[in-house]
Amino acid sequence: SLVYYKKGKVRWAIDKLKYVVQREPSNIEALVYLGKFLEEVGEEKKAMCCFERARELNPQSAILHRYEGE
Repeated sequence: SLVYYKKGKVRWAIDKLKYVVQREPSNIEALVYLGKFLEEVGEEKKAMCCFERARELNPQSAILHRYEGE
């Protein structure tokens, strides 16, 4: 999904990350990147849900603290 993001295909990256999160609901990295990308396209409520889920899984996650609330 990061490959799509770097190519400017944010929506494709979002779709791929949604798939990953469906298959691996405890994947903190996928949740955080999904939240970050959702924020970029103006879907703040959905982004917050991703960040909240990641925080529930691991409140000390370095990647969560890096991107949450950018």
